[in-house]
Amino acid sequence: MIIAESVIDAAALWSVGLRSVIPTYGTTGLTDEIVSHLVRCRVRRAVLMLDADDAGRQAALEMTARLAKAHITARSVELPVKDAAEFIASGGTLEDVRRLITPHVLNEADITRLIETPDIETAIGLRDRALMEVLYATGIRHGEAHRLDLYDADINTRRLTERLGKGQRDRIVPLT
Repeated sequence: MIIAESVIDAAALWSVGLRSVIPTYGTTGLTDEIVSHLVRCRVRRAVLMLDADDAGRQAALEMTARLAKAHITARSVELPVKDAAEFIASGGTLEDVRRLITPHVLNEADITRLIETPDIETAIGLRDRALMEVLYATGIRHGEAHRLDLYDADINTRRLTERLGKGQRDRIVPLT
């Protein structure tokens, strides 16, 4: 689901073939009615495509927080021009919009560079490196990692006990 800042922006996105688009009524226009509609339609993720200005950026932060309260994960995409209507009017295509809204996934080289970033000569750097390695090797979520305790890791059996993870259940994760 794409949430656009205006009816004109939503119509422009619709004109290139995007059908999962809903407008707000400006930067303060994410109404209770719109949020309720998204909840009724069981929307779990949304992309905010607001104007590329300070007001749009601030609104994206506020809308993300408001949608989170309704259990909808939102992320913002900033366009290279003022708004979605201008983007389409300047020749933006369906594929261009899809490229913008598709999350960037790190490749193996990017992940390796990221994991090697902390200075392991310092205690904090060593902690950060260990945490990144655990996240990468096990696939646990950041919230699950935040709840880890020293006693959750069993080095002898190479297992990590993740307590109250997804579904509020404990699970055993192999340490690879």
